[in-house]
Amino acid sequence: MALGLSFSAGLALSRFRIPGKKVILYMMLILSTFPLAIMVIPLYDMFSELSLTNSYLGMILLYSGGAVIFNAWLIKNFTDGIPADFEESAQIDGHTRTQALFRVLLPMVKPVLIMSMLLAFFGPYSDYLLINMMVSNGKLDNMAQGLYKYSQISSQAINYGQFSAFSIVMGLPIFILFIAFQRYLVSGFSIATYK
Repeated sequence: MALGLSFSAGLALSRFRIPGKKVILYMMLILSTFPLAIMVIPLYDMFSELSLTNSYLGMILLYSGGAVIFNAWLIKNFTDGIPADFEESAQIDGHTRTQALFRVLLPMVKPVLIMSMLLAFFGPYSDYLLINMMVSNGKLDNMAQGLYKYSQISSQAINYGQFSAFSIVMGLPIFILFIAFQRYLVSGFSIATYK
């Protein structure tokens, strides 16, 4: 969900004339600079009023909303580096705008899409602060919260051997994903930067 919204927003901000585009971009930049600790209490109040704490829908909305802002900015910057001439040439050759998007532009933005997908995955996978505030039952725990809960002996003692072993197990999927998508990440990191 976050990747689809990020791609749509980034593409729209890059390719279309939108009224107030500069204001939207500045707001996205400002929102991505706020530390998470500032937003925890307002987010908790809002989600508890809407009965979205301890629910899958609440967690999906929470993490998707956070990922969309940053990833849309990355996709927009990456797409700005690709000339619109490619899409226009495809349209001259008889493709519709949608066909040009999927057959021409989508393969070109694959590196930043994979990078955005990984960033959208790593947030919920390793976050401890938000999930600890929003979830009180054990069914919705993510890896970081499970790591803490299962390594805790008492309220003041932690089994560091077990903690270390779980940390390695928790890091394996991240390592495997980075190795699998390494060639896309190199070009994604080099091009999709703040301008």
